[in-house]
Amino acid sequence: MTGNSEANGPETSRRQISRRGLLGMGLGLASAGCLRFDAETETATETGKTPTTAESSPELQSAPTGLTEAWSREDESLALRASPSSNAVFVGGRNSVSRIDAGDGSRRWDQETGLIGTRPTVTDSTVYASGRDGTFYALDRDDGSTNWTFEADIGLTTVPLAVPDQNRIVVGAGETSGTVVGADGADTDSEHDSAYVYGLDTDGNEVWTVETANGDPVTGTAVHDGVVYVRTANRMDTYNLSDGTERDAGFGVHDVQWDVQHPMNGTYYSNRVAADETGVYLLTQDYVASVIHDGTHRWTYEPFDQSLRFQYEPGTVYISAADNALYAVDAAEGSQQWRVQVDGTPKALLLADGYLWSGDTSNTITAVDTDSGTVAFKESVGEPFNAESADLAVAGQHLVYSIKGEVRGFEIVTEAA
Repeated sequence: MTGNSEANGPETSRRQISRRGLLGMGLGLASAGCLRFDAETETATETGKTPTTAESSPELQSAPTGLTEAWSREDESLALRASPSSNAVFVGGRNSVSRIDAGDGSRRWDQETGLIGTRPTVTDSTVYASGRDGTFYALDRDDGSTNWTFEADIGLTTVPLAVPDQNRIVVGAGETSGTVVGADGADTDSEHDSAYVYGLDTDGNEVWTVETANGDPVTGTAVHDGVVYVRTANRMDTYNLSDGTERDAGFGVHDVQWDVQHPMNGTYYSNRVAADETGVYLLTQDYVASVIHDGTHRWTYEPFDQSLRFQYEPGTVYISAADNALYAVDAAEGSQQWRVQVDGTPKALLLADGYLWSGDTSNTITAVDTDSGTVAFKESVGEPFNAESADLAVAGQHLVYSIKGEVRGFEIVTEAA
């Protein structure tokens, strides 16, 4: 299935519902500092290194040593994202997207939406959010008003990718329950309905749409050098960012041991694919694999137990695993740089300010220096839990932690303090 070709000029999408403030949004995207590229990151990957603006709180100026609770409240939040200016946190929840102050927890605005199952993407002017019901939201960052919405054919499953210099937003979709067949490693038909990847412009127009192989749901996307890498349960496909035309590079179940059963469970709060100038990095249920851009295998790194969460920055891939550990893996060679034991199963993972932050099922927050693997601090913040969903955001001197119907804010204590 192919949508409007950019060569013919984007036309107003039949799915578009509302629109406002588009010029302001476009200017904001052009100056966005938090986006690189991969499903949850910034040039499609998230490094946590955000630029300072006039309204910014400063980044951590010295090593963190602990946390002091500042506030808490009941909230049906699922995913968090810090603002590029480091003074706010945007919360995606069961029926809304909201902006909260990281320091005191006050709510600046709350916009009613459908269920938001991934971290929002935040630029200098706009908050993008993927609805499980298929509605994609572009909200004004300052007041939460709706710039525009887009209606997909099926529920959205990936963190939005914003590529401002090429006037594109990429989001994947697919059924979010059920089992993908092919556990025997063979190419077989999917049990899912059709699934899609959408390429929108920054006005919310549908420029192109592609249907995934076998209808498999999209579990991650990345962008590098004008190419969109689309991760599904059992293969990777590549498309041109500009017009959605398929490229030659693509590989399936015989190349990588994919997530063949329940691939959607507990995967929305972390990246599952990243791409850079040397290759593509994939989180599977058993390991992290790297391939070059044509799908040729480079290396595989397997932790002691099932891999759970994934973060990327140039030179390093970070993962958490069910052996209650965090790992740093060299992106060029696949060699382990360090391993850190935590107190419980890591359910939240975030890169910010030169540290890897983890929240685990013992309700312990751990901060690890990404260069050395040294634990800066490890602190219990509550009773153990068994919930699948948990998330973290670091905004200036504050950490916000979301878990089991509650959002809590902490001041990050540093050596200077």
